[in-house]
This record gives sequence, structure tokens and C-alpha cells, in this order.
Amino acid sequence: MDFIVKVIWAATPFALILPFLLKPQSLHWISQKWLLVFSLVLSLLGVVLSPKALCAGTCSAIIGSIMTSILINAVLLSVFLLFSYRKNKVRST
Repeated sequence: MDFIVKVIWAATPFALILPFLLKPQSLHWISQKWLLVFSLVLSLLGVVLSPKALCAGTCSAIIGSIMTSILINAVLLSVFLLFSYRKNKVRST
């Protein structure tokens, strides 16, 4: 079970950036290289830390890990994209 949880935490960041990698023009202010580096960092942190699921007592370990991983990685990816956009916007004006 622990292996499956670690695989979920390792794969989620890459699953979240996949649409941006397939349509690179949607995020023109950031390179794909930085998206991959950030996803790799999130993936490694998720595997090393493997936080407890948010619904530990009410759902299975796999479902809880999927929900928690998507939630945490989506928030961190959104913050990263927002700051990179603001940095690019400030630099271009």
C-alpha cells in the first residue's frame, strides 16, 4: 500500500502539468523546462514526505492520497504559476 501511495504522490504533479505541456502557447510567459523542474521538485517532495490523507478516517488510503495529492499539488502549482506570471508582467512593463 505504501508503494502505491508514493507512486500517486510521484505522478500527480506531472499529471497536473500535462495539459500545459501539450499546449505550450497557453503559458507563454514560462518555459516548459521550468514547469518540468517544478513538477520534479513537487514529485520528490511528495514521495519523501507522503503526507497523511485529509480524509484518513473516512475513506480508503488510496482515495485519500489521490485527493490530498491533487489538492496540495494543484495549490502549489497555482501559486508557482501566479508568481511566475506576476514576475514576467513586472519585468515586461
